[in-house]
Amino acid sequence: SFFFLCFSFFSYSFFLFSFLFLHPFVFVFLFFFSLLFFFFFFFLMIRRPPRSTLSSSSAASDVYKRQYQRRVRGADTQVVMGEPASSDEFDVVKAINQRFPTEESLTGLEPFLKELKDQIAEMDDGIMVAVRQQATSGNKAQNDLKTAQAAILDLSSKTADIKTRAETSEQMVEEICADIKQLDHAKRNLENALRTLKGLQLIMAAVEQLRELAEMNQYRECSNLLHAVIPMTKRFEEHKRKIEKVSVLLDDFAEVKQSIRAQVFEDLGRFNDGMDLTREDVDKFADACLVVDALGPEAKQDMIAQFSNQLLQDYKSKFRPGLDIAALEKTEKRYSVLRKLLKNYEEQYEEVFPVNWKVPQKICEDFCRVTKTQLTAVLDKSGPGGPEVGALLHVLTKTIEFEQELGERFSEEVPVDETGQEVAVEVGDSEVAGLYDELATLDTRTTAGIRRKYELLRMIETKEKSGQGQLSSSATTISKPSTKFRGLISNVFEQYMSVYINAEERNMRQMIGRAVDEEQWGDGDSFTQYLDSSAQMFLGIKKSLQRCVSLNKAQPLSDIHEQVFCACLQDYADALRARVTLPGNYDMGVVICRIINTADYCFETSGELAVSMQKHLESLDTALAEAITVSNEQAEFRSVQNYAIRQLVSNLMDQLSNGFEMLAKMPWGMIQEVGDHSPVSYTHLRAHETPEHLVCRLLLEKKKKKNNT
Repeated sequence: SFFFLCFSFFSYSFFLFSFLFLHPFVFVFLFFFSLLFFFFFFFLMIRRPPRSTLSSSSAASDVYKRQYQRRVRGADTQVVMGEPASSDEFDVVKAINQRFPTEESLTGLEPFLKELKDQIAEMDDGIMVAVRQQATSGNKAQNDLKTAQAAILDLSSKTADIKTRAETSEQMVEEICADIKQLDHAKRNLENALRTLKGLQLIMAAVEQLRELAEMNQYRECSNLLHAVIPMTKRFEEHKRKIEKVSVLLDDFAEVKQSIRAQVFEDLGRFNDGMDLTREDVDKFADACLVVDALGPEAKQDMIAQFSNQLLQDYKSKFRPGLDIAALEKTEKRYSVLRKLLKNYEEQYEEVFPVNWKVPQKICEDFCRVTKTQLTAVLDKSGPGGPEVGALLHVLTKTIEFEQELGERFSEEVPVDETGQEVAVEVGDSEVAGLYDELATLDTRTTAGIRRKYELLRMIETKEKSGQGQLSSSATTISKPSTKFRGLISNVFEQYMSVYINAEERNMRQMIGRAVDEEQWGDGDSFTQYLDSSAQMFLGIKKSLQRCVSLNKAQPLSDIHEQVFCACLQDYADALRARVTLPGNYDMGVVICRIINTADYCFETSGELAVSMQKHLESLDTALAEAITVSNEQAEFRSVQNYAIRQLVSNLMDQLSNGFEMLAKMPWGMIQEVGDHSPVSYTHLRAHETPEHLVCRLLLEKKKKKNNT
């Protein structure tokens, strides 16, 4: 096509030249000659495609390729004389016979041969095209492979170059990071140095400022300055031994703190009971308390102790042992003094001391300790026999009431569940309070301080959650009386409770002896009643138990059970046993039946007594509650009951012995028939039932009922 176009271009150019400059004959000759060549090249272009590759070809070549591909694709499906020529089972003879079955059909032989020749020529052309394409594609593949290898080598070199540059960049980054770290350390050191210098400067300025403020009694400003400076001085404690100037500065600050502490204690020590305080004095002393709070917990405790000791000084001297007013019988006046002191505190000093100091509670605790010490001295002087029982019980009761009054006055919040039961708290308040103290004294101007602050906040939150003992969402807190004052004074009477227990034992024995002596053993004809003396005994035990429970003391309650109640039950069982065989002017059968019923009643009631004792002791001392038992006494009553039954049976056998002897001597062989055929009803037999028979029947019925249940 390229040559055809070039030839056409030159031909038309030559035509134009000849038309303009040559002879007309020459122009006509050249025109026909050009037309001949044009048809010749056009036929070649249509008939045979130009040499081209699969990747680049002319439009005519593409047309030819498409025609050839359709022919090739249809070659396998082309039917020659009725059967595919490419089939393995193709039979030429059969195909010819099928195509030309008769002689008349041979007239179409020439066109058929011509068609076959055309197909063969087309197939030859296709084979030639395929061979050319295969030759050109092999060269192209080699060129493409060389191009790909060159590209791979280029890519490898670029990759190596990138790797080298990456290593160089990484080394550069490491050097930059090292420089940044060095600069960061330098910055941190500079910040620490500046912070240290500022801290030292602040401490130096604070020392002078604190001296001036203390001289002018401006305690509120002193407390603010102390709160800011004291945490800072703790940072320099580790450098105190290394740097002399820091040591001198810290010593000056400690000296200033000590002087301020002494001044504040001196001012607060001027409090006098009953002195009138103006509004200015109250504000001044309240600011002084802020200074004490800033000086630390130790200074606060010393201040509270000093104030409490000063407030109780008159009480100590007025009720010292040996004076008439300090006698045991006048102990109630001591408690009146404390009530008066608390009322005076509320009127004058309540606005002076912070509420979180709990000064009234500390005063009450100190009062209880002083009172306990003085009462111990008074009781020691009561002689070998101990104090009088009535006065001892009266004072003990009033003391317990006073302790309960203090517990209700200083109530505390406790968590409870939905049922109202108190929930145990595992984490102590002291641990959380220590975290709060550290948080208050923490320097949050440094990175480490800020980090430590949030660590402490998380620890406090965790411990407060765990300290609630896994409280449910519905758990609440209620106010309950404080148990801190329980036994703070009344414990002094425990070593003298033997006097009370001996008195209770003496009274109980006298009461039981009197009830047994006055018992009407044979009165009445009822066999199911128990003795009145047993009811009187348990009534006396109940009253004694109520008196002892009101004392709210575990050990005396346990002692009175063992030494009084158990002994009285044992004595009463012995009295019942002795009465079984004691003769008298009454029916012994009735007496023994009532003793049996009484022993059974005492067995059941003594068990109920033990259960009641255990309930009262569980709230005071679990170990003592578990030791409460009346098994020996119950066994003794069962023994009395069995002994009485045996004695009753023995008496019955003695009464029936004469009748049995008479029946044994009777000649039963000589009797021909029963002489008495009169009807006897069951009611008639019951009417003539003896007391012994009745007792036996009732015991058998009772035993039968117990077996059935």
